[in-house]
Amino acid sequence: MQDIVHNPYNRLYDSARAKYTLPDQELSSESLIDVSKHLGNLKYHVWDNMKDICPYYPVILNPHTTPPDFSVSDDLTSVTSCLHRQDKSSPFPLNRSCMVLGSVGYGIGTHTWQIEVGNSRHWILGVCFRSEGKPITQHLSPENGFWGLRRDGCMYSFLSTQTRFSLKTNPEVVQVRLEDDFDVMGRWQRKVSFSDARINSHFAKITGVPSGKELFPFVMPEDRSAPLRVVPIPAKITLAGEQVERNLSFQERYKGLFEICCWVAIALLVIIAFKTDRQDK
Repeated sequence: MQDIVHNPYNRLYDSARAKYTLPDQELSSESLIDVSKHLGNLKYHVWDNMKDICPYYPVILNPHTTPPDFSVSDDLTSVTSCLHRQDKSSPFPLNRSCMVLGSVGYGIGTHTWQIEVGNSRHWILGVCFRSEGKPITQHLSPENGFWGLRRDGCMYSFLSTQTRFSLKTNPEVVQVRLEDDFDVMGRWQRKVSFSDARINSHFAKITGVPSGKELFPFVMPEDRSAPLRVVPIPAKITLAGEQVERNLSFQERYKGLFEICCWVAIALLVIIAFKTDRQDK
């Protein structure tokens, strides 16, 4: 009896459902998302977009070389002096009591980094050999393995000399460039150049830096509470089969040696011409 009562109701429900249920719509290819576009190389694209959020710093300061009176930021990219400047009576500042080294040394090749000095009027930037085991009161000079540029107020000077010079515009961001070079005898050496990074203007150069040993960047803030900061650079992506960095040509790589050979050839031609002229007489 129960089945007889419910069967008419079930048939009526099924009939109404079939009548008013919309048929399944077929999705066209235009309404589908481009899966390959959005999911292909997904990890790579996420990493590529992260470059703007996570900057790359070419120089990381070594906290183990930080004097106790200096303050280094948590990300190891800036340092501030907590003391007043040294006594002006000393023409060369002292070692290690007032300097912070980079964590990585540079060998052959070209290496560039930028330091934001801001409005600081007293600082020293440069490169040096590793100073472990050296006297703490050693002067900063090329004889002791230090090459750099010092600003003292409105005047600038190299660590190798007391000769001072001034600039029309004091840079707020200094670019330091360490690269290979050749001396007049064709021997391999290195040079350090300094430029205003904001206007791309070169204003100082140190030549004759020895090769064969790693050189470490160093910074010296001499203004109290005026930090020196390493400037981040855009990260570059190098894919297999692509050449992002420009290779130096033969002339650029051996420019110094090429110039020496040219001068030698000219001198030989002059000597030959002189001897030929004497024989003719």
